[in-house]
Amino acid sequence: MIQELSSESLICAYRKALALKLDSHFIFLLEEELQKRNLPIIRAEISEV
Repeated sequence: MIQELSSESLICAYRKALALKLDSHFIFLLEEELQKRNLPIIRAEISEV
């Protein structure tokens, strides 16, 4: 299912998951997909989303 997201939607979901402090396993799955697509992983705290 994650594979069906556009890259832009994946990045948005990842940033939102970090901001909302969602389950670490879910964030890990998003990070895996980001890595597969060679997209940046930004671990800094995100104050606004």
